[in-house]
Amino acid sequence: MKSSEQLQPDEQRRTEQIPERRAVLDNIRRQYGILYFSMLPEGEAQKQGFTDDTQLYREQFKASGTDVRIRTVHALMENLPSTVEEEGVIIGGAPVNVRDENPKYRQAVNRVMEFTQAMAKKNIPFLGVCLGHQIIGEVYGGENTVVLNPKGREFGRIKLTLTSEGKENKLFSGITETLYAYQAHRYIIDEKRVPADAKVTVTGGKSVVQGMKIGDNIVTVQFHPEENPAGMQALAKLRREGLIRDGVVSMDTFPEFLESMGGETAGQQILANFVEHFVHQRTEKKV
Repeated sequence: MKSSEQLQPDEQRRTEQIPERRAVLDNIRRQYGILYFSMLPEGEAQKQGFTDDTQLYREQFKASGTDVRIRTVHALMENLPSTVEEEGVIIGGAPVNVRDENPKYRQAVNRVMEFTQAMAKKNIPFLGVCLGHQIIGEVYGGENTVVLNPKGREFGRIKLTLTSEGKENKLFSGITETLYAYQAHRYIIDEKRVPADAKVTVTGGKSVVQGMKIGDNIVTVQFHPEENPAGMQALAKLRREGLIRDGVVSMDTFPEFLESMGGETAGQQILANFVEHFVHQRTEKKV
């Protein structure tokens, strides 16, 4: 490696500009950030003990040392923006489905689907989480891509596996082939109706399609990378009767079921990877 005395003038100038360039990049990264679509019905977050689900994402980003600004749109209660000013979009999960019986929720989901289709054409990075995963599945796979899981409800800390596509995808950088993730859903993407342009990245549990990639900028996961043990335990207590009724757990084993929510998951790393390898990559192209 050359010493500073050996560098030519142009090389010396570029070397001196590196800290300045990094400072500019850091400032731009904070400025643009992520647009987050919260799909939760009004009051749902408070039932689970937090202000809104953006809080969970903020906590995961902070814990991983990821510096990113998040702007939240509550899609079931607010008008959607006409465009995306941010450098990436996350569509969150909710106890709502793509053909929900509630007309208000169904209409909101349809608006998010239309927005996703329009903005994805601009090569904006998208991460779909749970319902967001299913919304993107229907956008690219058509109606009835999402179905009620014939294997039943899935809830808890579940063991999953990266496919060969998943091992190569930067969303899972630094993550082992076998991973654990938090699940809370009844609906899935039908393995027989995976969008033609999609590649399955994660599989396991009660669904073959636990994650997808579409092109270079769209990635999805059926599970919840934003969740943490305390949040999942609170959600399990809130839904205990339904979980018992659906055969996920019994009354006798419920205490052990709550304890099983502990332990590490890949969620924090997945969210950090989305920012670093998708959102920031797009940001840096502007500098």
